Amino acid sequence: MGWILSASRRTDIPSFFGEWLLRRLEEGLIRVPNPFRPSQVREIRPRPEDVDALVFWTKDPAPFFSFLDRLEGLGYGRYVFLFTLNAYPSFLEPGLPPLEERIGSFRALAERIGPGRVTWRYDPILFGGDLTPRWHQERFAFLARALEGATERVIVSLVDLYRKTLRRLSALEGFSFSREPDREPGLEALLESMAARAAERGMGIQACAEGGRLLPWIPDGACLDAAWLERVLGRPMPGGRHKGQRGDCLCDFSLDIGVHGTCGHGCVYCYATADHERARRVAMRQDPEAPVLGGERERGGEGGGSS
Repeated sequence: MGWILSASRRTDIPSFFGEWLLRRLEEGLIRVPNPFRPSQVREIRPRPEDVDALVFWTKDPAPFFSFLDRLEGLGYGRYVFLFTLNAYPSFLEPGLPPLEERIGSFRALAERIGPGRVTWRYDPILFGGDLTPRWHQERFAFLARALEGATERVIVSLVDLYRKTLRRLSALEGFSFSREPDREPGLEALLESMAARAAERGMGIQACAEGGRLLPWIPDGACLDAAWLERVLGRPMPGGRHKGQRGDCLCDFSLDIGVHGTCGHGCVYCYATADHERARRVAMRQDPEAPVLGGERERGGEGGGSS
């Protein structure tokens, strides 16, 4: 049995690094720095026969659509998408296309590969200002209606307020956010409503890494779930909990090929990017020939160096 490749919890590879990924799969070499000790670099040498599944995490897969035929032509036809789709105002998600375009992309992707292979993520749930539990009820219901028939499951989670997240949210002028989302008045009504709306639209609902905080309305589950992959891809998958993830994460083991600090979306609540301006530059300058994400084009068009 082979590997599950995750692309990626740490950055949006479909949105920014499609050409890079295809070059890496063609060459059969990906180098991945340890996110906690960047000097430690793991070499992954993928082959189609060794990769049981490719799991894409994205907020905007549209730039990757033109690569799907090439991906499948290389023998990597066993892939799924975890598609994060919120309805936040642009001051929280400044780098994303309009919501209507992202809904269209979601439905187009589901039409191509099937709704079972596209999971909707409604996360993180952030409260503050006009973003009340009632606001989330209405937005979730709207999105569930818009995505009906295009997915079979939805994953939700409350925002995790890491230091970098707190710093950026605190810097937003005129936006006062909740520092204790699990104690927000109206949370129980929101969770009950989300569970009901998901069921009405034919979606199973689960929580991501919540440690039972959303029970009894929403059970915990794995985002990267070997049983799900086996069902939708028709192939046995390597299981076993991924112990390298945070404590409440229930995901099965995968090899993640992303690098923190490379996503260009600029979402204010992001946990994986410390410097959004630098991340945008990295996304624009990525050398497709570099074996590691963050390898920028050198002047004159030659590349391969690591930033």
